[in-house]
Amino acid sequence: MRRSGFTLLEVLAALAIFALAAIVLGGAYVNVLMGYEHAERATPVDADVQSCPGDSVPGAGFGESGRRG
Repeated sequence: MRRSGFTLLEVLAALAIFALAAIVLGGAYVNVLMGYEHAERATPVDADVQSCPGDSVPGAGFGESGRRG
């Protein structure tokens, strides 16, 4: 008479595969979160540059003395 069910070796193999998949997916998730965080930090700087385009060009609107006018 044969028993139904999984052997210990099959359970350990499935657990190892699940653990590797969890590690890979966890690493990918952390990378996505870091990307979002990086994008959020970069956005205010980009907004500042876009709001003051003349300040990004050296000498724009200034005379030789370095003052406007």
